Amino acid sequence: MRDGVTTEERDRIKALAPGDSNWSALVDRLYHLTRNPNEVDLDPLDGVPDQALRLGLKNVLQTNFVAIAYEHYETVTTTSTYWEEGYS
Repeated sequence: MRDGVTTEERDRIKALAPGDSNWSALVDRLYHLTRNPNEVDLDPLDGVPDQALRLGLKNVLQTNFVAIAYEHYETVTTTSTYWEEGYS
């Protein structure tokens, strides 16, 4: 896989320090981060980055709401990233 750590590579790196749970956890974190570098949360939408392959995707939250301004109703659409909303 280009730009990501494969499961085989992950296992080989973990084997460099067998029995070291801290090393194993760090390598697992690196593995998941290379598969989902933007920490996209799609399925389930729970505020936790997915562990599935999400290369090339980014978090975008789109909301539609009605704003009241000077006694006029106006539909407004905003787009912001989870980072801006504090979800990362």
